[in-house]
Amino acid sequence: MGIEIGDGKADPGALGGKLPLGQTFRTPDMTLTYQYRTAGNRLKIWGRGDIRHESINELVFHLFFLDTRYEVISHQDFFSYLDHSEFAEAISSMRQFHRDFTKPTGAHAFAIGYDGETMRILGQGVTNFSHTPFD
Repeated sequence: MGIEIGDGKADPGALGGKLPLGQTFRTPDMTLTYQYRTAGNRLKIWGRGDIRHESINELVFHLFFLDTRYEVISHQDFFSYLDHSEFAEAISSMRQFHRDFTKPTGAHAFAIGYDGETMRILGQGVTNFSHTPFD
């Protein structure tokens, strides 16, 4: 693999420490707020995305593990889910995620990307949207 992160395109999270650390980043599609915690070779990450599109059909997040040169050594995909605390909002732009990962050997940091698609609504087409920290 080995994709190098360009200047200013990613805000990688450093892997280490026992206290939850958090970050927020904004893209044209969403504001992503998350926290993470590490313990040994485990990484726990949780948060939410406030999406600027309505009627999301699918949203897949990509977690890129980076070495000390900030090159990708591994990546894993994970899915978001709706916040079901308010059933009245069946079509919500708020998505949550919570996932545990095993850190690969040599992982020093991580970066997050995503791919998404809206549902087809009467009179509108499908909108595809994405973000990669390497653009």
